Amino acid sequence: LGYDAKPVWRLWSHISAMAKIFQSYFPERLQRFVIYPAGDLEMGAFRMFKGLLSTETVKRVRLLYSKLGYAAAAPPPELLEILDVAEIRRENKVFFTGLEPDV
Repeated sequence: LGYDAKPVWRLWSHISAMAKIFQSYFPERLQRFVIYPAGDLEMGAFRMFKGLLSTETVKRVRLLYSKLGYAAAAPPPELLEILDVAEIRRENKVFFTGLEPDV
């Protein structure tokens, strides 16, 4: 196909090593891990890499799917089930435009 797969395998070994180190030394640090908007690429990558993670870590990961993937216009409303908008730092609010709680 004309594609050199060596960079992919280097990335795979790097991610694998990071996952092992994270789980060995910092497993209690991860309370929850939310990926949004997760498109087909992110969903596929998670399915591929979740075997490197412990079942406890996988339970803490939540992917919020969007057909548009990274190009989604605004965060999904389901994010409010996980995140308190008041906890978002001022400098990060730009990433959460359009996410307002119902009062």
